[in-house]
Amino acid sequence: MADTQTSDYPEESISTFCRRLRPIGRILELEGYYVWCNTPIYGDDGKIHVFYSRWPSRKGMGGWINCSEIAHAVADSPEGPYTTVDVPFSPRGKGHWDATTCHNPHIKRVGDTFCLFYMGNSNGKTNTKRIGLAMSKSLDGPWIRPDAPLLEPGAEGGWDDHCTTNPSYIKHPNGESWLYYKSWNTADYADGSGSVRGNRKYGLAVAPSVDGPYKRHAKNPLVDFSGLGKNRQCEDAYVWMEEGRFQMIARDMGVFNHEVGMYLESSDGIQWSAPKIAYYDLAQYFDEPPAPKHLRRYGRLERRSERFVELLGSQERQLLPYVYSLTSDWNDAEEVTQRVRLKLWNQFDEFDESLSFGAWARAIAYYEVLTYRKEKSRRPLSLSDVTLSKLNTTYDEIVATLDDRQEALQECLGKLAPKEQKFVAEYYANLGSSVELSSSKGLSVAALRQRLYRIRKMLFGCVERNLAKA
Repeated sequence: MADTQTSDYPEESISTFCRRLRPIGRILELEGYYVWCNTPIYGDDGKIHVFYSRWPSRKGMGGWINCSEIAHAVADSPEGPYTTVDVPFSPRGKGHWDATTCHNPHIKRVGDTFCLFYMGNSNGKTNTKRIGLAMSKSLDGPWIRPDAPLLEPGAEGGWDDHCTTNPSYIKHPNGESWLYYKSWNTADYADGSGSVRGNRKYGLAVAPSVDGPYKRHAKNPLVDFSGLGKNRQCEDAYVWMEEGRFQMIARDMGVFNHEVGMYLESSDGIQWSAPKIAYYDLAQYFDEPPAPKHLRRYGRLERRSERFVELLGSQERQLLPYVYSLTSDWNDAEEVTQRVRLKLWNQFDEFDESLSFGAWARAIAYYEVLTYRKEKSRRPLSLSDVTLSKLNTTYDEIVATLDDRQEALQECLGKLAPKEQKFVAEYYANLGSSVELSSSKGLSVAALRQRLYRIRKMLFGCVERNLAKA
């Protein structure tokens, strides 16, 4: 264990909660899976039951948003060892609000019923994240899963119109059910720049019983650091009551830094104190073995990868075409883009939050293309270094308009006849290989290209008309 470094923070900023922490080590890990979001509870059998999020490691760090499931593990003591006994919550597929992921479990016992709050989504993206509630008389099930979310986003334009997630529940002394939740504004998220788009805040919804209906508190958002500037915020909050006071710990996103946790107190659960340090960065507690090749390092008590996945996802549609514009070969573009993704992740800790993630990604991609060209120097090069530089400059000048064009293109693609949509999808799924597709379609290459030309011409006209209307 590393020596705890308190000298970086004023003495008065260190909470009593932080001073009490003692490291134990890893207590729950599973070969072949990412393990996140654990929530423990004592069962009637005297054992510790932990519900946790997991997804196959082959899906990468971004799997939390589109293929997570909630597993159930049991141990004789909080320190473990834990044995996974079942997987009570998996994505339910098309037509369900939790079709694509089940994540963020939060277990509570209310009366004689076990209540598991969790986040699901229906499209593998953040804008359909919703909080739901499953209930059971036993931790071993059966669980009654909801047909609809427990809490929908706020009204369009509101601070919480994007999603509802990160649930934390309290049975208030007055008998009400209080549900704290995280959200952010869609427009801020869509238009934002820097390493973190949007500003995450915490609100409260109150209901007469645990299963609702929930009504938003009039003073929402209750925890909001946006007024401090530099897009400071927090997430992953957990709320509880101790000695008659409300307590909260949350992952810091810029108030102190992006490494520590924050601790807040409240006498009424509405007005919260200024934050203190809840825990130090993970390296102060544990000496971890070297991280596997696909990870930059261990070291955060939070889901930092969420921010990286969101940022990369916002640029993914532009990154491969950008690399292709510099290589003129789809196979080379795929290879270089994969290298770029890895380098972006490996250098993400060094990313300057005041800069554009897209510009940073393209700069790394540009130099990766140059490196790749040197490795392939024996092959004929279609573009000179001077031409590459000019293309890069031109791309930066037009990239600001790409989002509008992408949206217009998606709308126009939807207007194509089904057989034409299928044709376009098959063509680009083959990375633009006219020879392979023409063979599978029983067409000559010339006939296939003529058909593609007509579709492209029609799409171009449709996009231009849509942009002119906008």
